[in-house]
This record gives sequence, C-alpha cells and structure tokens, in this order.
Amino acid sequence: LSWNDFLKGNTVMRKLVRNALVAGAATTAAVSLAGTPAFAGPGTWNVTPTSTIFSATSTNPTLTNPRNSASLTCTSVTASGSTVATSLNDAGFVHAISPEVGHIDVPDTVANVISSSWTGCRGPINLTFGVTHAGTWTLQAISENSSTHVIKGRISGVHATIAGTGCSAMVSGSARGTYDNSAKTLTISEPGGTSGGLIVSGASCLGILANGDKPSFNATFSVTGNIAVHRNH
Repeated sequence: LSWNDFLKGNTVMRKLVRNALVAGAATTAAVSLAGTPAFAGPGTWNVTPTSTIFSATSTNPTLTNPRNSASLTCTSVTASGSTVATSLNDAGFVHAISPEVGHIDVPDTVANVISSSWTGCRGPINLTFGVTHAGTWTLQAISENSSTHVIKGRISGVHATIAGTGCSAMVSGSARGTYDNSAKTLTISEPGGTSGGLIVSGASCLGILANGDKPSFNATFSVTGNIAVHRNH
C-alpha cells in the first residue's frame, strides 16, 4: 500500500464519517421538531355582560383547619363586585396576560370582588366572630369544560380578618373553585392542608387557628347578573 493510497483511503473515510454525522444530525433535528408541542396564541375569554355589577350569596360557608379539624361556619355571606371592563372594539373579550404554552393554562381575571358581608359566624366552644373583607379579590378563569361549560378557576388576593372574643387572625391567599355557566353558581372548594392556597397569619385564637395553618374553605354561591364566561367563543 503506497502513501498516496493511504491518504486517499483516509479521505474517503473522512467523507463517509462526515456524511453520516450530517445525516444523523438532520434526522435528530426532524424528530425533535416533530415532538415539540406547538405554542398556542394568547387565550381569550368572553365575559358577558362586561362592567356589570353582581352579587353572590352562599349559605353556611365553612372554614376548616385540617390541623385540628376545627371549623368556623357562618349563616351566610354575600359578596359584591363587577365583571371586567373591556374596550368597545374588543366585543367583550378579555385577552390573556400570558400566552398558553402547549396545554398549560394561565389564570385570567374576569371579575373583581370588592366587598363581602358575613353574618352569623360561629366556631368551636360557641365562639362568635366577625369577618372583615380587605382589598379587592379577583375571580380568575383557568379552563373551560367544552361539554358542560363549567369554568375551573380561583379567587386570588383574598384577605379577610377574623375577630371574636379571644380570637383574631388573618386569612389570605387564593381559593380554587368552579363556575357553572348554566346554573350561575360559583362553588369554592379549597382543599387546604399542605397544598392549600389559604394561609393564616397574625393568629391569636385559642389554638383554633395558628400562624402557618392552611385551612380549607367550602361554599356555593348563587350569582346574580346573568354572567356568562366562555373561552375562545
């Protein structure tokens, strides 16, 4: 084997290796692109009517502390607020603050709760207490069941003070729930515990509530105003 033949052989081998690497890279890129989820455009919610004042009333709303199973229950609560205002050119559509990525939904504000009135509130050992609403709470839509048109969402920015004889505490955070477009009911079912969205602070409450507790909250509200919330239609 001459030196020239050896060089020619190496050149051919280098070409074969190079071509194989290029082909492999192209195949890998094609597979990667095919397997990448598409980025959807910003989600759009249709809220009607817009800028409309509503009220929502629930009987027997209940806050339960999973740490000791203590429950605080009121006879009723009535919340008041308004649906979001939109541009006349938007035809009542609310555009998502953040884009959807694949099938991951983002919460979008569709209404604001500006006040709530609680009556007949009692706890363990016949404790009576009042509840004071603080700030603006936001109703946020996350996803819609295409068959039932039930909206999954949450109430964010919750701040409420509980005060009674020997007991005071602040409950803040968010609570998950659903809105039924047909029945016009808002059902709050916040599970509490380690994954809970509500948290207790500033507590001095006979051990019923303590700082860091994550209580559950359950209530079903009847909503006035004939509010309809739908995604992309």
